[in-house]
Amino acid sequence: MRAKHGKDPERLQKEMLELHRREGVSPVAGCLPALVQMPVIMVVYRLFSAPQIAGQDNALLHHTLFGAPLTAHLATAGTGLPVFLGLIAISLVVAYLTMRQTRASLIAPAPGGDPAQAQVAETMQQVMSWLSFGSVFAVAVLPLGTGLYLVTSALWTLLERYAVRRLVTL
Repeated sequence: MRAKHGKDPERLQKEMLELHRREGVSPVAGCLPALVQMPVIMVVYRLFSAPQIAGQDNALLHHTLFGAPLTAHLATAGTGLPVFLGLIAISLVVAYLTMRQTRASLIAPAPGGDPAQAQVAETMQQVMSWLSFGSVFAVAVLPLGTGLYLVTSALWTLLERYAVRRLVTL
């Protein structure tokens, strides 16, 4: 489709929408799990940044992870920098494994099929493969406690998908 309508963005968009309608696929369906998790991430962020919760002093502001305050950011980590770097490294590994798992689970278009459908599938595969690396950026810029939540959640999801696939193939 891009080769055919690449110079006419309006036509390309119209054709893409028609393809989604014809195939019964929502263009934003793949974003739903991330959108559902956003309110939770916002609450966790607030837990590690608000001085008070429900009129009481926020006790979480005094907790640490291996000596690094859970409220610290990468730029202000100080002596907690190794903890941040370790969390970022774990996040990179989890993102890479998630990318590999996602690539393995995507269905390749049938050979000799519709070239437009093949192009959409290829684009989706590329986007979905690299999407998991967005969490690495989030871990680097959000408070340590929020980053810890993101890494734990991503690791849990990765292991859960692995276990489900393993059970399904038995």
